[in-house]
This record gives sequence, C-alpha cells and structure tokens, in this order.
Amino acid sequence: MRVSLVLLHSLLRLLVVCTFCLFLLVDPVNADSLSCRPRPGGTPVPLGVFLVRRDGYPDMELPIRLALNYIHNHSCILDGFKLELMYKDTRS
Repeated sequence: MRVSLVLLHSLLRLLVVCTFCLFLLVDPVNADSLSCRPRPGGTPVPLGVFLVRRDGYPDMELPIRLALNYIHNHSCILDGFKLELMYKDTRS
C-alpha cells in the first residue's frame, strides 16, 4: 500500500511537470497572437485523481487545478476537449 501511494504521488508530480512543460512550449508571452482564447464546450474527458494527503491536506490538488485552468483557458493546447477532474479516495 505504501509503495503504491509513493508511486501515485510520483505520477501526479510528473503530470504537473508535463503540464508546465506544455505551458513553456506554448510560449505564454505570445499566446494571444496564437488565438488561444478559451472556447465554450468541448468533448468532456474525465481525469481521475487519487490525492495523497499530508497533514490533512492534499498536497497536489492546487497545482493540478492550476494546470487544468491553464489548459482550459488556452484552447491551442487541447482544442475541442475539456478535462473534468474527478477526485477519488480510498477511505470510506
């Protein structure tokens, strides 16, 4: 169980790092010239996340929300799709 939590935590950090790499590739300084404005709608894509809690707070929730907000507000990253975040917990 402990190994799987560590692996999951590492995968979440990798997701955040990859998202910020996309952020750098898009070149946010010139993003307006690329017509990367938010567009309504899109095909919903569920993204399930198991959050690891430290001191009672999920340590990756805010970075994940920040990354998804950036993706949703710049349509040139995932044009035509909308990532929907679903939190799951192993506790009842």
